[in-house]
Amino acid sequence: ATLLTTIGIQASLLPLMIVYFHRVSPIAPITNVIEAALIFGLMIAGCIYLGLCGINARLAEPLATAVNGLADGVVNISHLFDRIPKGSFRVPDYGDSSPLVYGLYFSIALVWAFLLSRWNPLAQPRRPKSDGGCQRVDLSLAGLSLLSVVLMWLVVAHPFPPRFEKKRLTLTLLDVGQGDAMAITFPEGSIMLLDSGGKLTFKDAENGSEVPLFLEDRAGIGELAIAPFLWRLGVKRIDLIGATHGDADHVQGFSDIIPSFDIGRAIAAPPVERERQTFPPSLSARGVPRQSLVRGDKLMIEGVSIEVLAPFPEMLSARYSPNDRSLVLLLAFGERRFLLTGDIEKSTEALLVGTGDDLHADVLKVAHHGSRTSSTHQFIAQVDPLFALISAASPSPFGHPHEEVLARLAEARARVLRTSKCGAITISTDGRDLRCRTFVKCE
Repeated sequence: ATLLTTIGIQASLLPLMIVYFHRVSPIAPITNVIEAALIFGLMIAGCIYLGLCGINARLAEPLATAVNGLADGVVNISHLFDRIPKGSFRVPDYGDSSPLVYGLYFSIALVWAFLLSRWNPLAQPRRPKSDGGCQRVDLSLAGLSLLSVVLMWLVVAHPFPPRFEKKRLTLTLLDVGQGDAMAITFPEGSIMLLDSGGKLTFKDAENGSEVPLFLEDRAGIGELAIAPFLWRLGVKRIDLIGATHGDADHVQGFSDIIPSFDIGRAIAAPPVERERQTFPPSLSARGVPRQSLVRGDKLMIEGVSIEVLAPFPEMLSARYSPNDRSLVLLLAFGERRFLLTGDIEKSTEALLVGTGDDLHADVLKVAHHGSRTSSTHQFIAQVDPLFALISAASPSPFGHPHEEVLARLAEARARVLRTSKCGAITISTDGRDLRCRTFVKCE
């Protein structure tokens, strides 16, 4: 009865667990029964222990080991079951169709529960009032049970491909506060996540070590902002993850993303000696292949050319800042070009301008969150963007974007969109047109 009860509760709450936590735990009914038994034993042993303590502490001493052991069991049993493959896993939701799908699920669950209560299989055997009535209930229950199993499989397995704009290149600059994260969908549905946001860090003035900005204890930005965006699109696999550089506000979110999705491969600039790893250890633990890119490398994904403009090979040294060693990507699809600049600063911008390359782009991801250390007049003039996208917090602890940068972009007649005002910013193209939409209406 206990096992059936917990299975019923888990099945009834399944859509809510997916909508709010995007997690399914097939092992949960068993762990709940074991946890309930351990807690019951702990309560009994604890009451006896406390009662004996009130009489004589020495009488209670032999029970201390049992009470501590049961308490440890209650705390640690879940960690033991976490190691079981597929004992718990993440799943996407159905996006805008969720009310319809989950409403149907709950409706059938209610009818199923009503018929099950009439059947009452755990009651003492008794003669049915009429064989025909019993048979009708049995057949109805069997049919609804089969339909429930099918719906449960649809909800958990989500066997449909992700939703995306077909034949279009779509870039969404996600609102991750003071950081960067971009979801890029290619014309045939492949998905790339470039950067993943994270908590800010500052350099300690005394020893040069990085000190995190104080924030209350909470889930990471990958769990709170990036993963829900992808799950709402029905994404279960990210074909390509990329890191422009290793600053925490660009890569820390990967700690949440990598365990929650299937990952195809990873790209980043080559590592520099004595510099921390760009991606978390979970990337190597899952066996995800990594590719290092430098200026001159090119990728082709579903008709979209991705040209690596930086880092320059001569800058792959600890003498240069991680910002100046950022990965700079130029995406070209048909007549349209997107330039993604990471956190490069004036020195790298000057090198890019000095190469004589065609830097023109319709969409510019403004470097370093709109800092005055980037976005020089010469660089903006070379790019000459129609749209300039800035990812920064509101308020930004660094004052990003700086007024002089906004003035330069205004002088170039670029339409400036900021995540701090617009939320997530999405721009897509079929190779000719440009469509722009923002999560929050903004000017």
